[in-house]
Amino acid sequence: KVVFDFTPPSVGEITVRDENNEVIEGSNTNSGTVQVCGETEPGAQVQVSNTDADGESIGTCEGLAQDDGAYCVSCDLTEGQNQLYVTVIDRARNSSAMNEDEESRGRSRLLNVDSAGPDVTFISPRPNAWVDPGEVDVRIQVVDNFNGVASVTGGVGEAEGVAFPELQVEGESDIYGGTVSIPDEGDHFVLWVVATDNVGNESRTTVNLSKTGASVQL
Repeated sequence: KVVFDFTPPSVGEITVRDENNEVIEGSNTNSGTVQVCGETEPGAQVQVSNTDADGESIGTCEGLAQDDGAYCVSCDLTEGQNQLYVTVIDRARNSSAMNEDEESRGRSRLLNVDSAGPDVTFISPRPNAWVDPGEVDVRIQVVDNFNGVASVTGGVGEAEGVAFPELQVEGESDIYGGTVSIPDEGDHFVLWVVATDNVGNESRTTVNLSKTGASVQL
């Protein structure tokens, strides 16, 4: 008995999960590895090709569909744009790329990988500035062009931080600020700021401060 099969397989809908097995709904993620999952013909070979923003190949990952047709293929991503394209090849060596139905030919998914927190630039106080005891105004510029800024928190030393809201400053953008308390004890302090973007990446930036009237630290 000989079975002839000339029908290209269908890729179907795909789901992409991050390193925590959470479904990635949009295109932005901070996950360096993903699982590309879906359903196709049982025993079919699944190939996931990855290219960057310029169309240059990043790599290919492969896997096999199980007896029920379900598959999950693990793929490593790189920082920046990753264009994933899924191709399925069945046991008769028919490829979904040969399918006349555009929806069944292959599925692509764009993922923008960002593992770095926002950029923080201190406006005031400046590094190594002299400040008076009590409350000190802090102004910083926080920028994240990739995923946007979710929160900004600042504090002095080991003290619990306070939230810095975005400020409306004429002629300037991305300015955040608030007040922090300089303790009475001690002459030299570390002012820290933690900024978080919308996919959970954090950046921590610090400046050293000296209390007005304190001895010079060499």
